[in-house]
Formats: sequence, structure tokens, C-alpha cells
Amino acid sequence: MKKNPVQFGFLLVLALCSVGVSVAYAALTFSGTAVTGDGAVVIDGANSVSIGTSTATGVTIGRLGSTVTFPGTVSITGSLSGYLLGANNLSDVVSTSSARANLGFSGLAPISVSTTGTIIFTNPGYISGNQTITLSGAVTGSGTTAITTTLATTSVSANSYTNTNLTVDQYGRITAASNGSAGTGSISTSSAVTTFNIPYWATASTLSGTSTLYYQSSTGNIGIGTTTPQGLFDVVGSSTGEIFRIASSGAITIPSLGTSGSNVLTVNSSGTIATTTAAGTTRTYPYFWEGSVQSGATGFSVNLPATNAPSMTNIGGTVPIAVLEYPSGTTTYYAWWTFLLPSGYTANAAISYSLEYRSADSTHATIITPAIACQGTGSTVDNPTFGNASTINLTAGASSHQTIASGTWTPNTGSIPACSTGQRIWIKFTADTNTNSLTNPFDLVSATFSVQGGM
Repeated sequence: MKKNPVQFGFLLVLALCSVGVSVAYAALTFSGTAVTGDGAVVIDGANSVSIGTSTATGVTIGRLGSTVTFPGTVSITGSLSGYLLGANNLSDVVSTSSARANLGFSGLAPISVSTTGTIIFTNPGYISGNQTITLSGAVTGSGTTAITTTLATTSVSANSYTNTNLTVDQYGRITAASNGSAGTGSISTSSAVTTFNIPYWATASTLSGTSTLYYQSSTGNIGIGTTTPQGLFDVVGSSTGEIFRIASSGAITIPSLGTSGSNVLTVNSSGTIATTTAAGTTRTYPYFWEGSVQSGATGFSVNLPATNAPSMTNIGGTVPIAVLEYPSGTTTYYAWWTFLLPSGYTANAAISYSLEYRSADSTHATIITPAIACQGTGSTVDNPTFGNASTINLTAGASSHQTIASGTWTPNTGSIPACSTGQRIWIKFTADTNTNSLTNPFDLVSATFSVQGGM
């Protein structure tokens, strides 16, 4: 039976009212099978609300581009087939294998979750045994449990190269090698570079040397101004004697500043180091010759041996001065002086000397070898044990003119024995006038020795 449209609309209104349709005072429009409103339409009921549960072949909720909101829990009892469209490569989610294939996950193990929440991998796709691995490129090789590799060769021949020219690629491999040419340049040396003399660069390409700088190979000592350094580093002046020394023990001796002992080092505003006496004084013991007679000399405070002794004579002239004369052409003539080291003398403090001499030969040097002995009470006074100090080369300033040389000796260094207060000291001079071929005798006019101690 065909229903009247008005009758159908009335029945739909009754149905909507029976399930609790709230129109919020909105106007409803009935057009065929569609019901629209000009405001929000709410469909609600005390129990379940069913849409399309009888003969409906499909239910559409929302429109294209709109948002559909389900604030509660949605329960789907049927299949989701067709929910995710082919545009998402999930045209069939009922078949999990085809869905994995569509997503590119067919190689992965299927996953399921048990009722206790355990994740289960069905037929996992991990490696269950040794697989063959193959390397390619600069390093090649293949294997399962181990791979024996081969490094690709380059065009470089295995060989020894001289002054080599190399090409290296970005992997650090040498891809080209050839012999090159030696660099240019040369070093010239002067005749001053001799055995044990320390060389230095006189210019950018010239190596020179000087006898002033000396290396003593037997001890490893370095000397400036001496070829017999008495310590690791020893500085000796040409006329002042030893100036500075560093011993192997680290002890520093500065004889040029005077005796050490109770002296105090001072530095002035210019940086010059000097000494001041904190306690005690320096006592001078002069030993010289006096006399005015033409034959022989009187007043000599010097000891001479029975043989090989220099002559006590005078220089002659109107006002003659007594001298101790060493003849030319000899190497063994000697004389000595002796005195007690005074109270206040600090053990092994430096001993200063000043020698006044002359010679008619102003060209050739007389070589003086000083020897020192120190012995205490109870020791023999006729046969002391001497130790040689560094030699002293004495050249007259001009023919027969007065010349003075001075310096210091430090006991307990080198071959010089230790000395202390109250001991007797011997100082012996042996003159060599033969080695340098002096043409005239060497005359020692006076000798002065100074030591630390109370007056």
C-alpha cells in the first residue's frame, strides 16, 4: 500500500520522538527519505540505537572532508574489509599476508599477541645458519665463518726509491712512486774546526770553530778558555785565571768573586755580581825577593831544591831588583813557598795568586805548572803530596818589561787536594822554558798569595 507523504512524515516524527531526537528548537526538513535540520541534530535513546540493522547494505556517517568523532568505545564485530582503501596499499586487511605484502613487510615475521599480552613471532625471519658474505671494491673476498681478503694492487712496483716522489690517493694508498733528485746546498767548514773544539755557525752555510770552546771527551766536561776543564762547565780567563765552574755534583764555584767561605754574594742595579765579607778578613801573604847587591840576593822567602833550582840573582842596572831566574831550554827547574792556613780560613776556600815577572823574550810563553799540597799536624814536612793545578802561560808584555798575572786555585777540585784551617800549604812552581823555545831566561820578580782568614 502506498503511504501518503504526510502520513510518512508523521510516522518518522513519532519514531524520532520515541528514540529521543533532540532538535534543539531547530527546523526539520523532510525530503523523500532524507531528514535535515538547520542546526545540530542529536539521536539518542535509553538503550541501544541501531542504524541500518535490517536490510541496509551500507551505512554512511559524515561527508567527504568532514570529521567524524566517536567519544566512546567503538566495537567492530565484523570485518574491516574495504575500510582502508587500496590507495593505502591495504585493500584487504582480512588477509594479513596480503596486507604485509602490500606494505612491503612480507619478509618480516608475522606478529600476534596472546591473551596474557605476550608478543609472538610466527615463523621468524632471522638468520638461522651461516650465510656467505662477499666483499667487493679495493678489498675483495668471501666466506661464511671467516673471510680471507685481498687488497687490490696499484701500479706501483715493489722497490726501494731514492729521494722519492710519491702520489697518494684518498684512501692513503701510494699510487705512484719514482726516484727524485737530491736537494741542493752545501756546508763549508773553516780550518778552526778541529778535534774536540766546539763548532758554531759563522754564517748560514759556514761552520767554524775556536779553541776557546773545548769539549773534553774523557770526562764530558766543557771548557771556555781552557782545554782542561775542572768541572762539567769551566770558564777560565786569559789573564784572570778561573772565573766560573760547575762541578758534577752541582756545586758552583766563582773564584773570580773572591773566596767563598763566609762571603756574601751581592747583585747591584746593573746586575753585576760581587761579594762582601760577612765575617773574617782576607789575609795576604807576600813572598818576594829583596836585595840590592850585585852578586847573589838576600831576603828571599822561597825554598829551592839542591838541584834543578832557579838562580837567585838580580836584573842588574842602576837600581837592580832581585829575581828568581829560570834559565831557557829547561823543563824541570822549580821552587816552592809554604805557610800555615790561618784561623778563619773556610775549608777549601779559594787561594788567590799574583805573579810579577819579566823576560827579554816577549814572543814565547813560559809554561808554569803550579802544584799544591795541604797537610795537617803530624804530617811530614819534607815530602808533601802535591796535586797539579791548571798550567799558567806567561808571556812578557814587552822585552824586559814588568808583567803581572793573577788568578785563583780552589782546593778539593781536580787534582788539587783538600785544605782546611791550621794545615800547612805548599805551593810549587815548575817552569818550562823549553817547549816554546824561549830565547832568554824567565825572571820571577815577586809572588803574592792571598787566603781567607783572620789577621
